[in-house]
Order: sequence, then C-alpha cells, then structure tokens
Amino acid sequence: MVSPAADATARSRWRSLVLTDPVARLVRNAAHAGIDDEVYDLRQLALAAVDVVVGSMGFAREATPDEVLDVLAGIAARMQPHEERAGEWRDVAQAVVKGLLNDAHEQRRFTYHFAEMSDGDTRFEPYSFRLLSLRESEYGPVLVASDQAVTLFLHGLGVDLEDADRALAYVLQRQLDDHRFDAAVRTAAQAERTSVGMSATLTELLGRPGETWVRTTGRSTSPSGWPVPGGTWRAGSPRTTVSSNTYRPGWTPRPRPTCGQPA
Repeated sequence: MVSPAADATARSRWRSLVLTDPVARLVRNAAHAGIDDEVYDLRQLALAAVDVVVGSMGFAREATPDEVLDVLAGIAARMQPHEERAGEWRDVAQAVVKGLLNDAHEQRRFTYHFAEMSDGDTRFEPYSFRLLSLRESEYGPVLVASDQAVTLFLHGLGVDLEDADRALAYVLQRQLDDHRFDAAVRTAAQAERTSVGMSATLTELLGRPGETWVRTTGRSTSPSGWPVPGGTWRAGSPRTTVSSNTYRPGWTPRPRPTCGQPA
C-alpha cells in the first residue's frame, strides 16, 4: 500500500527520476558506437559537462561546444591515459554532449509520460524538458543548461545516500505524516540508538571522555524530523530544538485523538 505522503510527492519524485534517464540512455547508445562504459565513466563525464556549462553561464562569453568538448576529452584522457586510445577521447566527449543535447532526435526536448491515476481513471500526461541546449550568441553557438539540469545535477544529486542517520529521519517523518505512530515509535528508538552510538564514537575519537555530543542544525526548527539531516555534531547537553511533531530523545509520538476521545 502506497502511503498518502508518498502519493502526494509521487509526481515530483518521478520527475527527478526521469531527469536522469537521458544519461542512462546516452550510456546505452554509446555502446552501439563502440564506447565501453567500463573503460570510460560516461556518467561522470555527463556531470562534468553540466558543471562546465553552468560554470560559464552568466558571463559575457559562455562555453562553446568545442570548449566543452575539449574539457571532456581531457577528462577522458585522464581516465585512459594510453597513447593508443588518444583517438577515442574526443569521440567519447562528443557522445556525451550529443546525448545531453538529445542530438539523435534533432535536439528536441526529452519527453516522458506520467501515469496520473485519480478518480478511477488513468491518463498519461507528457513531461518534456531539456538538459543542455544550443543558443546563438555574438561569438557563435554556445551551450546552456536548463533549470532542471542545474537544480538536479548540481544540487539534487549531492545528497549523501549512505547516511543512515538521514535515512532514519526521512523514514520517521514519513511515518509521522502518515499517522503510523506505532511504526514511528520503533523508528525513533532506532534513531536514538544510532545517535547514542555516534556520540560514543565521537567521544572516543576526540579523546574527551565524559562529554556528550548531540546533533544540531543551526536552526530553530527541524522540519524534516530528528536526527536532523545535514546537521552537525557539537558538545553539549543531549537536547535539540525540533518542531512539535518530530521525534526527540525521551519523547514518544502520541496518536491524535479521534472525535469523542479526550486529547
């Protein structure tokens, strides 16, 4: 059963997911051109292409296709610094840029279809976007990145996916949003154990016994739950300021009373 909170964010999360598909597609297409993804890290090259383009946006002279290709070819050369592969480096760079431009389809927008299921009816709604595109300037064609590419590739993909603390916080917040309070209590207990373990590790590493380390945010509220994603650890009492509906040590979520029951 999909939770109400998950269903409410399904469209936005789906869009973030499909924004990465052109990169997967260019990797598949490169194989047909004889470019081995196990020899060249095409995904990293795609990220580098977006970084280079964004880095020049807003300046009087933005990056031309040849300039971006030169940078990517240099990175490809570092991946395979063998003279016999020198002829491949620019071909690899071109495959990446063409893939991000959707060159195989005349640089049209990438289009995907979201299955909107509501009121017992299903309709497929198109979602179109670009990652990179060419724009004419006084210096000739230059490359620009779309808002979606900037937001996702420079910010959205920077989350530490190995952060168990962060994962527990998101799970806990989802359970609270869905009013699954029994599950939230168990997750909160696990989060507290994780916090206590981290505090002990920090104390041992820093050689300061008897001092308690707590997770902080530098903010007055914690909208995403406790432990706070992206917070820092500091010495102090085991307290952290959180919003009224999120977990903190020693607090047990209470189900909201139904009609006719005392609060």
